[in-house]
Amino acid sequence: MTTEAFPLLVSFEQAAALLGISRALLYNLHSDGRLGPMVHKIGRRSLLVRAELEAWVEAGLPPRHVWLRQATDKPGVKTAVLGHKHNKPTDS
Repeated sequence: MTTEAFPLLVSFEQAAALLGISRALLYNLHSDGRLGPMVHKIGRRSLLVRAELEAWVEAGLPPRHVWLRQATDKPGVKTAVLGHKHNKPTDS
């Protein structure tokens, strides 16, 4: 039985391929603030969390400011942006 590696982090080139767009367009989306998921620098590499990229597509590709607000507005949502599970306090 063989299993394929499922990378947790993807490069801009891999992310563009997953989205079916050019790498140049992905860079433009990022620089214009229209790419929701945050870019993480590891050494000289710029990487995206694949699960966050997929969730962003499922959410309808909102621009970064909307994406970040959605990520902080949903209790119990774990995002790469926040780096931890976010729970809003309840009025009890």
